[in-house]
Amino acid sequence: MGNCSDAFVIDARLTCLQALIKNTGWPLEQALNALKIPVEEHIKYAMLLGENFSEN
Repeated sequence: MGNCSDAFVIDARLTCLQALIKNTGWPLEQALNALKIPVEEHIKYAMLLGENFSEN
């Protein structure tokens, strides 16, 4: 994470992920895919959300 814009993007993605999961009942992986978050970043977001996540 190099600058403030990186932190802003991460915070915005976390907010969107939490809203999608809460409002749709989707699992984390489906929400990550819906937001087109790159696969290589899925584990990072799972960790930030405190979720157990394993890629299939």
